[in-house]
Amino acid sequence: MGLKEAQEHLRQKGLDGWLVYDFKGTNPVLKRVLPGPEDRMLTRRVFYWIPAEGRPTLIGSAIDAGQLKGADASLRSYTHRASLVDALQDVLREARTVAMEYAPGGALPYVSRVDGGTLDLIRGMGKTVVPSGDLYQYAYARLSDAELATHRAAAKKIDEAKDACFAHIFSTVGAGGRITEREAQQFIAKRFRDEGLVTDHDPIVAVNAHAGDPHYAPPAEGSALIRIDDWILIDLWAKLAQPGSVYADVTWTGFAGKRVPKRHLEVFEAVRDARDAGVAHLEAAHKGGRPTTGAATDHAVREHLVQKGLAGWFTHRTGHSLGHEVHSEGANLDGFETYDTRELIPGLLFTIEPGVYLPEFGVRNEIDVFIHGDGRPEVTTRAQRDVVVP
Repeated sequence: MGLKEAQEHLRQKGLDGWLVYDFKGTNPVLKRVLPGPEDRMLTRRVFYWIPAEGRPTLIGSAIDAGQLKGADASLRSYTHRASLVDALQDVLREARTVAMEYAPGGALPYVSRVDGGTLDLIRGMGKTVVPSGDLYQYAYARLSDAELATHRAAAKKIDEAKDACFAHIFSTVGAGGRITEREAQQFIAKRFRDEGLVTDHDPIVAVNAHAGDPHYAPPAEGSALIRIDDWILIDLWAKLAQPGSVYADVTWTGFAGKRVPKRHLEVFEAVRDARDAGVAHLEAAHKGGRPTTGAATDHAVREHLVQKGLAGWFTHRTGHSLGHEVHSEGANLDGFETYDTRELIPGLLFTIEPGVYLPEFGVRNEIDVFIHGDGRPEVTTRAQRDVVVP
């Protein structure tokens, strides 16, 4: 995916071009769209203009000229503010509608990277600025077959690591041994290293009330002991330790006893069925031949928990884009924290992970879903049906 697809999308939408703006690393999109090494040091403002037709133009400071060599683009250098404005006016001379990384009203901050002053500058040149979120995901967030294969491989490995961790916890506490949340977390972290997986953060292992904190992290010292009849949430994500790999991300819950408490089971089943309502929504959209969005899918999941009287305890979006980063730049399943109206187009990979977070315990149930070329959704990770027990 890349320049060809970006220009294809620009022409389809009747846009004159895409103006990617970055200042000192504030726009991660630049690393994806600009050919060459990702670790180049850019200390001044950079504009990368991708026209609907023709070769891109890179506008960079003369101070950073050495870092911009080798880019597959025409290079325009500037030295002072006036020369930067002149370069922009010249490059954008024929353009009327320009895509940039911004979201009207701040509705989608994940793709809103351009500051208000820079928007004023471009609009002041008589240009109409439109959001680039759909453009970006079409050109860069869709997975190739090779990337999807790395996701599948990672999904298998993290599923096995999760199963091994539950088994290790149950055998330890069942034998009267001692194990903490932190020790269980590090059991998974070692498994990742042994299996050739990398991650941006160690997994979550949370017991009882800690499972009611969506982003709980076991502290290095003083994490909770896991005992008989404790509720356990494990959230783990990783990718293969090789270039071009894509993450897998799942969350399961278990109970270190023989009989799951009634309330825990009720909440688990409600969350599991809300997850399945999201899949059903995607399948219905596919069968009906109609597109759907991240926000609409979020609403379908959330509505199930409304019916169960639990929606007030579901305090985050339903899912996020997956790619080379665990939280990637494609559409999120979100009509709650933000409002993501981007279509869930073929090639996208994302999570569905509803949760209910009560004061005494929490449940999250997470799967990954890929949209095939014909619009068919596929659950690419093993879906939890029942609470894990010894």
